[in-house]
Amino acid sequence: MGRGMSHGFMIIFHILAALLTVGFLSIAIAGIHLKISQDSVKSTPWIDFGEYESEDENIRMFASLVAECSERLTIYFIVTAFGLALLSLIGLIINCSGYNMLFKIYCAILIVLLLTQITIIALAFPTPNKYADRFVASKAALLKSYGNNTDEGKKATGFWNVLMKV
Repeated sequence: MGRGMSHGFMIIFHILAALLTVGFLSIAIAGIHLKISQDSVKSTPWIDFGEYESEDENIRMFASLVAECSERLTIYFIVTAFGLALLSLIGLIINCSGYNMLFKIYCAILIVLLLTQITIIALAFPTPNKYADRFVASKAALLKSYGNNTDEGKKATGFWNVLMKV
């Protein structure tokens, strides 16, 4: 009975590790696609806000704001997804090769990484209202530029007009 359960666990782990590897690689590929084709990022608001009546200039300004923010986000997607895909692929290879000691070390490393992540999240986000307040403050600062003829003012106006129509 113990050997059958162990074999069943290995099969489930193979399937799970393969699915995670493919999933993380697809996220990395989507990040690369976003990084390469900024035109698709700029055309996305046209699709999302097409049913709402809004001025074309407002949507263009909102699209340029999204394109500016997507630069850093795509780098995070690519690096994180490739790292996690590599980690799950290593686990899959170790599990398929049958090295039980390496598999135990791999599991210990995953547990340490999980505990580290829990600790970092607990320290970084001790109070949820802190980051919500920062978000509201940044939107309030953006609202101060509403209606100005500067480049920042035009972006703020476009952002707020699209946001209020949605």
